[in-house]
Amino acid sequence: MASIPAQQGVANQPIDLNHQQSSNQHSVELLRAEVTPQRPSLAITKGAVTSIAPTTAKTADSSAQRILAGAALKGPVVDRSLISYATPVYPEWAKQQAIEASVTLYFVVLPDGRVKENVLIQKTSAYEDFDHNATNALLTWRFEPLKGEAIGEQWGLITFHFKLSDT
Repeated sequence: MASIPAQQGVANQPIDLNHQQSSNQHSVELLRAEVTPQRPSLAITKGAVTSIAPTTAKTADSSAQRILAGAALKGPVVDRSLISYATPVYPEWAKQQAIEASVTLYFVVLPDGRVKENVLIQKTSAYEDFDHNATNALLTWRFEPLKGEAIGEQWGLITFHFKLSDT
């Protein structure tokens, strides 16, 4: 047990603690017990067989694909018509060096048909010019606006293939 003497305790001054043995001290005995974790048991009774049918999530078919403007388009946006588009510019230095590449971009189309500005490079070509040109081209694309009561944004993945045979 420690106590603070009455005369000390001035602010910002060290305090000497007086240690005294108390006659009322009782020791506490600590014991170590071996605990074995219990596993939950599974009880199976006769005649209680229940079949569980597998469920499938109802999501947009992301396996749908369409080839347009020399690019492979995937995702829910595949079902929307394309109003206007631009193909990416093939860098001249890449043509001269016979370099071919592919760029895959993740993008979102707004209800009015515009491509949202936050285009993400899903798979880079390893050349900044290819990635930049593909992103700039995609940002000019316009899809058909949603009709009727349809609302929300739709995502898509597009892979632009830069091939010398296409130039």
